[in-house]
Amino acid sequence: MIRDRLRYHAPADVETACRILGDSPSAAVIGGGTIAVPRLGRGELRADDIVHLSRAGLAEVVLSEGELRIGSMVTYAGLLATPGIEQLNPLLCTVARGITGGDQIRNQGTLGGSICHANPASDVPTALVALRARLVLHSIEGEREVPAGEFLRGGFQADIRPGEILTHILVRPVDRSGYHKFKLSESSWPIVTAAATLTHDRQCHVVLGGVEPVPVRIDLSQIVGTESTIRELVAATVRPTWSDALAPAEYRHLISGEIAARAVAQLGGV
Repeated sequence: MIRDRLRYHAPADVETACRILGDSPSAAVIGGGTIAVPRLGRGELRADDIVHLSRAGLAEVVLSEGELRIGSMVTYAGLLATPGIEQLNPLLCTVARGITGGDQIRNQGTLGGSICHANPASDVPTALVALRARLVLHSIEGEREVPAGEFLRGGFQADIRPGEILTHILVRPVDRSGYHKFKLSESSWPIVTAAATLTHDRQCHVVLGGVEPVPVRIDLSQIVGTESTIRELVAATVRPTWSDALAPAEYRHLISGEIAARAVAQLGGV
């Protein structure tokens, strides 16, 4: 149940938001609110202060020197509405179009909120690790960048220090990409996700989500990219260590090779 004396803040800039976080003994940051607000309602998240980033100037997508700078408040719909985004980053577009929850989540949920929540089975962590994204975090002490693969520490565990706010996601383009996931129904979380990338220098990787507490990157650059070879490599590499209410670890491990092979097949040849 949400506390009666909860203080709500909607600061006009990041510096003010960080000061509020620094002054509060118990504060929670809200982006789109699709994850945090239900958790507050269920009593899973307790806070004296709510810092909503809706007015902090973090809802833009900017292309600078060949790199996308995505504000942490950019929604899935906002990303898809960015001119030229399909050519700039088709992988993120595929993820945004197919996000669980349909239009309601696309219009309200944010990429930043998803990566901070660090659900092993969600789409965004897998995609951002595959794209070698870097995350920009801000506090009253300054700014730091963390690679997405290091930001994710475990299931529902992210490298956010007290008083920090995720402000931007930095993504460089890849030559080709593919994405595939398996879930039980349109409204359920994915069980296994796979994002494949191929760079201009022929470096090929597939990243699997939902099989371990953090996404698993597998290098395919030195193998003959047949589906059977990919399945065998995934089976030998992935450790079945993540279970939840949707599926046990053993089942996730069993299907992960097939999901990876389907993502790689979208590259059109390795």
